[in-house]
Amino acid sequence: MTNEELQSKTIAWLRFPLAVAIVFIHTNMDEISPAVAHIDYFHPSGMDIYNVIHILLSVVLLRVATPCFCIFSGFLFFYKTKNVWNRNIYFRQIKRKTRTLIAPYVLWNIIPIVIMVLFCLVKFDGSLSVYLYELQENGIFRIFWNCKEGLYPYNIPLWFLRDLIIVAFLSPVVYYFFRYKAN
Repeated sequence: MTNEELQSKTIAWLRFPLAVAIVFIHTNMDEISPAVAHIDYFHPSGMDIYNVIHILLSVVLLRVATPCFCIFSGFLFFYKTKNVWNRNIYFRQIKRKTRTLIAPYVLWNIIPIVIMVLFCLVKFDGSLSVYLYELQENGIFRIFWNCKEGLYPYNIPLWFLRDLIIVAFLSPVVYYFFRYKAN
């Protein structure tokens, strides 16, 4: 097996457990704080042991999944550009990322808005005008950047994809930093 095949198989093998880790991180987040406050560490019950294991996994250990996906993305972005990095390679990569990152990002932020509009139309209670006014007041492009809580796109889980798109566009800066400053 060549190094290239080994790298490909390793990334393919790690994708599923890391995706499961991301899902597990996002489960029962509201229940963690009260669970920590009520754990009896001197005489733990079965539920206390469960809570400790759950917190260790979801809050401590599995948090490595998000940076792993970021590292894989960066690795694959620069893969096979070991000694050569120029405008043509950059724009070829950006063209690919437009298809694999930007198009799904835009689509998956628009789909919930369309669903909400359809839901408001079905209800016939006048909430459609309120909803459309809110979107217009915030600015239609904010749905892709900071619509929710000033930090997240309209579809909140896509914050990672948004940040990945930004890093992809800034990749020449990242490349030259690691190529010339880190060595």
